[in-house]
Amino acid sequence: MSRTRLTTASEHLREAAEASDDTAAERLRGFADRLDRMAEADRDPDHGKLASVLLKLDEIAAGLDEEQAARVQSAREEITAFRETVPGV
Repeated sequence: MSRTRLTTASEHLREAAEASDDTAAERLRGFADRLDRMAEADRDPDHGKLASVLLKLDEIAAGLDEEQAARVQSAREEITAFRETVPGV
């Protein structure tokens, strides 16, 4: 399974963080780092971890401007596409 989608999602979040306020930027960078660690781990992340990231990204996106929210949505789409390749549920 390719984890490049997680890396791409991380890049989208870093782009969104560049133009966000301090609190949102910090959270976005934190999730970008988390996705990078998932992409580099020996095992695939489970559905629960991915679902948690998706939910929290929704919360962050609600407080962003349209352009930044679109970048977060792009990240969510990459995570969702990766999640479809993870066995289980």
